[in-house]
Amino acid sequence: MGITAAELLDRLERDADAATREAEALAAGLTDAQLAWPPAEGAWSIAQCLDHLRVTNELYFAPLRSALAAAPPGAPEGEYRPRMLARWFIRAVGPQGKSRMKAPRRFRPDAAPAPAGAAEAFAASQRTLGDLIVQARGRDPQKVKISSPVARILRFTAAEALELMVAHEQRHLAQAARVRSHPAFPPSRLS
Repeated sequence: MGITAAELLDRLERDADAATREAEALAAGLTDAQLAWPPAEGAWSIAQCLDHLRVTNELYFAPLRSALAAAPPGAPEGEYRPRMLARWFIRAVGPQGKSRMKAPRRFRPDAAPAPAGAAEAFAASQRTLGDLIVQARGRDPQKVKISSPVARILRFTAAEALELMVAHEQRHLAQAARVRSHPAFPPSRLS
């Protein structure tokens, strides 16, 4: 047996809180130069990883907010069962995803996001994500559907979209951690 929709929301809330703390820890004590440092040509810096997550999340916020507000009140019911296409997307963009994907243009980070503000902007988007998870508790997130911000023909339930967002955060926070632990990562001080 799987998990219930209510248990999913509990897990997503914990995972989103953990993502916020992880982003804060990744950026803590780093200089702007360190936050903006890419490990290779065309690779993203820590600031760009965080900005990509902010941009992506914000594109999902409006459709989720509208769909949840329009849904009739009621507690989440039944077992959470993401549909086949949603399961594929969640795996593909999550931390276990094996393939590299080019982010759709709408989801790309700024070429040079303000390094000092990247963690704070991500944390602000996380507060909105947390609010949406709370809002989903008062609705059945498996009965509420939204269109993907990339392709209108892709539709996810609110539960699937929230899980997709959190899995995507885990993937790019792991990417940011790899940047920070890269052997050529700029030192904090000149010796």
